[in-house]
Amino acid sequence: MKKRSLGSDAIFEQEVKRILQPKLFALGFERIKIKDDWIYPTFLYEHNDIWFGTSWDPRDTYLEVDLGRLFFFKDVLPRVIIIGTISIAEMLSVNSKPLEDYEKYFQDRFNEVSISLEENIRKFDIQYPQAFERKTKIHENASQEDRQYHTVFRDHLGNQLKRADIPCEPFSV
Repeated sequence: MKKRSLGSDAIFEQEVKRILQPKLFALGFERIKIKDDWIYPTFLYEHNDIWFGTSWDPRDTYLEVDLGRLFFFKDVLPRVIIIGTISIAEMLSVNSKPLEDYEKYFQDRFNEVSISLEENIRKFDIQYPQAFERKTKIHENASQEDRQYHTVFRDHLGNQLKRADIPCEPFSV
């Protein structure tokens, strides 16, 4: 019997649910669904004001994984982003040949995150201030491009949000 081929977005969802979600649930995280037309990570979890999110854009072959605090971000629609101690933003090269094994790609990335997740949560309060500064501070020796990026980013960055600040509901699994 021939195995049905899944699209990269279906494989992403399958591997998040298989690898990351059980680990997050075991650590006390709850999956969150934001009501209305907000922009937020495809998979969003929260525990004790530590947020975990991951998204996959199959058109741009762009994977994002974050662990940190939740912030409002000014965009076309209400949007939230996570700034923190785990920040993986990886775009597969469009110049290289198409990735043939998305399952292995997601398994490798998610196993990497899963292995260090408990340690990252344990050290979160110590590591977070430096992670926030790295993402938001404009360094005097930064390139013009980096300065422009950080200026625009900071102009769009809103307040840190708590779970009570957003129209959310538990995600029914």
